[in-house]
Amino acid sequence: MRVSSKYSLKRVNVMLAALFGIISIIGLIIYSELNTGEFVMSDLPPVDSPLGIMASDNIAFEYATTRLMADALVDKIGIAYQSISIDDILHSEGQYIDPDQKYLAYSFYIKNTGTNTINVEYYMRISEVFGWMDEYVRVLIIEDDTNYRMYKKADQPDQDNNLPNYNHIPVAVDFLSDNFIFRDNFSQFKPDEVKSFRMVIWLEEQDPDIIYSDQVGRFVTQFHFRIVETEQLNSGNIHLLSINEKEIWLPVYSIVNIELSIFNETDDTE
Repeated sequence: MRVSSKYSLKRVNVMLAALFGIISIIGLIIYSELNTGEFVMSDLPPVDSPLGIMASDNIAFEYATTRLMADALVDKIGIAYQSISIDDILHSEGQYIDPDQKYLAYSFYIKNTGTNTINVEYYMRISEVFGWMDEYVRVLIIEDDTNYRMYKKADQPDQDNNLPNYNHIPVAVDFLSDNFIFRDNFSQFKPDEVKSFRMVIWLEEQDPDIIYSDQVGRFVTQFHFRIVETEQLNSGNIHLLSINEKEIWLPVYSIVNIELSIFNETDDTE
């Protein structure tokens, strides 16, 4: 019995030693990866990084980040496009609050913080919908204060097979799908170059689907930017996104996400 006891104790010690060795090896691997740039947890890119994009809600980039958020209470009965203060929005930074109307207006900037000229892909997707708000919402994007594009969910014909007519409002592009509003890209984005984006989201009073506005509603979107490269650079341990590859490995500071959401009044506020 003593021999068996000693044998069992020796076996336990061997197992503990092996476990300690495995844990030590894993620790060394993690330490090595953290110090070679593979696991980037900070928003801020390293100095002289070849790739990097950051966002800010002011042109001076006093606060740069990879994530921005904005939300707003909107009018349940909708508003007219003509009542949106476009001029004031163009001269604002961050979230603009209209003293007379309820809608979301948010301006932000994207900057190339890397040392390489890059291509950037961006898209806007719908992440949450309540109360059928996507049926009568409008999304206006103003890029660099010159390029205006408005989006809406595709209209459905009425019982007489007629589509709704809209007055004094720009022609809207239909949502790309039930989940995506649009996709786009820009290329040859040079180091330190800055692009501006101004978003306006509201409930359109002329849309026949506004009848659903008696429901408590919410509409949440994700405006996503990411660096796209077609070839790999010899720049250490940074993995690039390849159009022809399935797997995507990018530093945290190569992806920017802007969350924008609107909600209407609840019954408790009436």
